Amino acid sequence: MYIVKFYCHRDRKKNYKYSVMTNSGEAIKILKTVSSIIPLFQSVYPEASFGFMGSSSVSRSGNYTESADKNQRFVVYRQLAQRWVGINNYRHFEIPKISSYLLVTRHKKANKEKNRIVKMMLKTYPNLHEQIIG
Repeated sequence: MYIVKFYCHRDRKKNYKYSVMTNSGEAIKILKTVSSIIPLFQSVYPEASFGFMGSSSVSRSGNYTESADKNQRFVVYRQLAQRWVGINNYRHFEIPKISSYLLVTRHKKANKEKNRIVKMMLKTYPNLHEQIIG
């Protein structure tokens, strides 16, 4: 399982580096690169799955924090994954309450693998549990 995470270099030392909106268009370029690399990973690791977790946006001043439910990054990731990855090799799963999008390999039982990945995400990010359940 590979989860894609990236941030702007200038924010690398900030706690909220994954949440700052740059409005530079770089995210789309990064995601295009990721989508072009997925087939390479698939050829070496045919059972690998991928996912995107859309961090909630935070204004630079800290006055605004976006909801975790279906945030704007999730909307973009979903649109791009559907357009660029397709459905031949991966099942697509949306988890809108935590703004996550999964591409589960068709080499595995998709629902079982999705549940395993969600459990892994909850273990890695314990604060997500409230958002999924609550």
